[in-house]
Amino acid sequence: MNNLYTYSLAGLIGLVIGSFLNVVISRLPVIVSAGDNEENDDNETRDVRFNLWLPRSRCDSCLTPIRYRDLIPVLSWVLLKGRCRDCSARISWRYPIVETLGCLFAILLVGHFDTRVATGCAAICVALLIALSAIDIEHGILPDELNYVLLWSGLLTSIYFQHSNVFPSPSEAIIGAIVGYVSFWLINYLFRIVRNKDGLGQGDFKLMAGIGAWVGWHLIFPVMIVATVIGVVYGLVRMLQKSYSKDVGIPFGPSLCMGCVCVVTYRQEFFYLVFDSSLLSWTNFFVL
Repeated sequence: MNNLYTYSLAGLIGLVIGSFLNVVISRLPVIVSAGDNEENDDNETRDVRFNLWLPRSRCDSCLTPIRYRDLIPVLSWVLLKGRCRDCSARISWRYPIVETLGCLFAILLVGHFDTRVATGCAAICVALLIALSAIDIEHGILPDELNYVLLWSGLLTSIYFQHSNVFPSPSEAIIGAIVGYVSFWLINYLFRIVRNKDGLGQGDFKLMAGIGAWVGWHLIFPVMIVATVIGVVYGLVRMLQKSYSKDVGIPFGPSLCMGCVCVVTYRQEFFYLVFDSSLLSWTNFFVL
């Protein structure tokens, strides 16, 4: 009964977090865009306060404020059949998907980590990665605001847990952030030499720095392997759907985020897989 209560409470909290992440995903790109285009700061935009808290959530089509009873995570979307109550415009599938992911990951993390502090830290990491993934899919950007929070939260978490193996040590986290950024910068540099264009954006460099801070330098490679597999599968699906374009490509950020979620959640399993494997035993010489 105690476990049922714990998992139920975690699921509810995860739904609420997912609902807030939807606000971040919807509004942060607009806030970033407004900051990058100060020449559009006319009287109308100056008089309207727009941030993560104001104004109230409203329909993107008819701009009618959403009623409080229509803000219940997942359930409201289902009851409304995915349409606005006032204008019947479609509501994106992203809203229930993000809220459901928040619920499922909250339950997973509670069952996997031993302490509330560790669970909370991992939840912050996963929440940031979900938001970054959705924004990259919808807008093709990885906002610095989220990347920097991911980086610094990873570094601070490593300091708090420096005497345990739950997260990387401070030295592993710092080196991981450096290695993550530099490795992707080098990959993009080589790609530019060969193809005369960028293959990765600077947002990917910063995302990889944040991921390196959370997993440590020695588990960056497993993140990249998982991300590559996910990216290839996603690319094949897009090709089968005939929705893939060479000019546009596919965002790699979501694949990296999913790889990081896997490694952060199952850190010990990946650590043993990499460093206890007889085929890779030589890597033990490089463990800090």
